[in-house]
Amino acid sequence: MNIDVYIKERVNDQINWYSGKTSRFKKYHNYINIFCLLVTSGTSLTIILQLLYENLSNGILILISILTIIATVLLAVDKLYKFEELRINYRSTCEKLIQEKYVFLTVSGEYFNLAEKDRNNLFVQRCESIMTTEVGNWSQLNEKKQL
Repeated sequence: MNIDVYIKERVNDQINWYSGKTSRFKKYHNYINIFCLLVTSGTSLTIILQLLYENLSNGILILISILTIIATVLLAVDKLYKFEELRINYRSTCEKLIQEKYVFLTVSGEYFNLAEKDRNNLFVQRCESIMTTEVGNWSQLNEKKQL
């Protein structure tokens, strides 16, 4: 496999994958937290309204209770799947791969005075090391999740 194919089929593919997962996990985490913020604020408001207007419908109280249960479950899901931690890890890996690719393509840093074959080998080794490290981090997160 030549280096152009490696960059296209391995490095760029992984950069796109990590970037997509980062965006998705950020959305999940933010949506859950915004929903929970709204529900908890609504709960407080409902309690105040109940104190002010004693004839407030039981249906509203039940609805707020159900929404609070849903918010609690969503926070537990967020914590269980570690959306924020994974987002940070994936973004970090994505940025490391991008940086490594540009340092390689500009023949800078450690790639500067190397022959083409040595430069290509070093690039592949460093990219694979970055990806392997991320997989190790992912495995550690999953092990903590199971304990």
